Amino acid sequence: MSPAFLAAAATALAFTVAGLANAIGVGDAERNFRAWGYPPGWRWVTAGIEIAGAAALLDPVTKPFALVALWLVIIAAIGTLVRHRAGPAHIVPAIGFAALLAVTTLLSLWRGLYG
Repeated sequence: MSPAFLAAAATALAFTVAGLANAIGVGDAERNFRAWGYPPGWRWVTAGIEIAGAAALLDPVTKPFALVALWLVIIAAIGTLVRHRAGPAHIVPAIGFAALLAVTTLLSLWRGLYG
């Protein structure tokens, strides 16, 4: 298995877990989304994008679309957390997701250009 695939698989696993956590409401997800200004049920939208994006990361045809969708989610998440001055308990994991996504993106681009 290539490093690009392993990075995509790790990122997919992380986003699947995050999506499931949002879907089942771990840690008062609904309340947090409401406090950050999102409409009721928005966690379901986020969960759907996270889970669908995670699955799409594992297929080379859909991977570029998944990367774009997941980058939009994580940029919006970090922007929301910074704007609402969320503490490290929220910001640190979001940065971790961005780092995973960055590694996956860079390895995918590298593999596409040189692999």
